[in-house]
Amino acid sequence: MKSIVLITHFMMMSLLTVLFPSLAMIVFLVMVFLIGIPHGALDLWILRKRFAISRFKTTGLFIAYLSLAIGVFLGFYWFSSFFFGFFLVYSAYHFGMDYYDSSFFQAKFYRYFLALVIGLSIICLPALLHTQQIGVLFSYLIGSEHAVLYAHFLQSAACGLLPVTSLGLFTLKKDSAHEVIIVLVAALLVPPLAFLTVYFVGIHSCKYFAMLYKNMGYSSYRAFVKDLLPMTLLTYIFSITAYAFLPSSLDWQGAGFFLTVYLLAALTLPHMILVEVFKKKGV
Repeated sequence: MKSIVLITHFMMMSLLTVLFPSLAMIVFLVMVFLIGIPHGALDLWILRKRFAISRFKTTGLFIAYLSLAIGVFLGFYWFSSFFFGFFLVYSAYHFGMDYYDSSFFQAKFYRYFLALVIGLSIICLPALLHTQQIGVLFSYLIGSEHAVLYAHFLQSAACGLLPVTSLGLFTLKKDSAHEVIIVLVAALLVPPLAFLTVYFVGIHSCKYFAMLYKNMGYSSYRAFVKDLLPMTLLTYIFSITAYAFLPSSLDWQGAGFFLTVYLLAALTLPHMILVEVFKKKGV
């Protein structure tokens, strides 16, 4: 049933992207701002609740979290080509780790490599058949010249990753393997914007929300949303400030994509670090 739902979502978003590309971009931007960006909003709250950290230490961690996010954002802005590659790599690791629980990594170090390979495949496969579309999306972030180079590099990387990815699939639990296969086929066939919308928002972010709701013992969606609001609103305020960094040459689609991905790049690194801490502590 879950597989049918995923396939249906990929097909519906693909049709929307092909028939109404501008509307598909609006859906992507709205969904990322409503669901994607807030999915790390409970990070510091979890630290304080689960590890009994004092208010003073929580404040220090908040400053460190925010400083790292701002540092990544500025680094991405000033050295966009380099930081874009860095962003793709740590995002790939973060995505790949979604499919393994903490017990899996108590054995061999090479298993971290397999998680990275699965994540890289999720990121690189869209470029195999949709190189031009990937180049257009990347051009909003790093300019046309570097975008073309990155798109072709990901295309080549996808070819090399396919055999190794099959090895990683054998290390996954059955349900996770089924999901990864659907995701990888969609990455190959679905228009990149449609894939990014369904995978990042519909799978990655929603799965993390569901895990938090269960593991943190929530019994009310209202309480869950209430705890999400402070950091989410702060992020939205930050996005208003980030608007000043938008290149004047971008149209509304490029500007929206630029702002969204830059915010995700800034927030993903500190969020990913804390997620790894949570996994090691069994949260």
